[in-house]
Amino acid sequence: MKCTLFVAAVATLAAAQNITAPPAPSSPCPEYVDPFGAYDPTPCVEPPRPTPSTHAPTHVVTPSATPALTPAVTPKPTTKDPGYPTKCHSEANVAYAGFDLTSTSQAKAESCCADCDATEGCRVWTWTNYNGGTCWLKHTVGPKSKLPGAVSAVNDNAPGMCGHAQVNKDFYGNDIGSAAAAYPALCCDLCESTDGCSAFTWTGFNDGTCWLKSEAGYAVRYQGAVAVAL
Repeated sequence: MKCTLFVAAVATLAAAQNITAPPAPSSPCPEYVDPFGAYDPTPCVEPPRPTPSTHAPTHVVTPSATPALTPAVTPKPTTKDPGYPTKCHSEANVAYAGFDLTSTSQAKAESCCADCDATEGCRVWTWTNYNGGTCWLKHTVGPKSKLPGAVSAVNDNAPGMCGHAQVNKDFYGNDIGSAAAAYPALCCDLCESTDGCSAFTWTGFNDGTCWLKSEAGYAVRYQGAVAVAL
């Protein structure tokens, strides 16, 4: 009873003195207060302090994956086959006369080099546009002349002659024997294996004949013959 009377008395006294209760805080307190500024009696609300359970999660930075380096590609050295015309020493607008072994049909001159390689005894070739292209394969380097459109070459792969060849020449006389041979280079072994032979003349007689001689003697002109002194 006494407590109730005391509360009522305080309320009556406050009403008599016209005392107004302070307003309830509604706006958040500023983060920074100027100590030299004007005093603001307006109450403010302090922001709640985070508890350990409400702490913002720490942002974990995940390192980006390092891209694998692409291995450098080392280019392979290019090897170039010398081939035609280096191998065959071709000459344009040139023809070698005579001493044909055979012929092949080829539309392009560079194909003659392989044909000569594949033909036994072929030492030189001439290509012309005859019949759409023809390789004239030859056993001996005959007289060279100009021929527009022709291509000729000496085949480096062919075996060399056993001595200096004189084209369209014959060592007259001094014969010690004869033997069949399709081309002059075959006469070398025949002469070397025959006692007393030191020279020979090859002619196209009977599809090719070696005339073995005891000595070279003197040379006379003979069309299509090849004379060689060992």
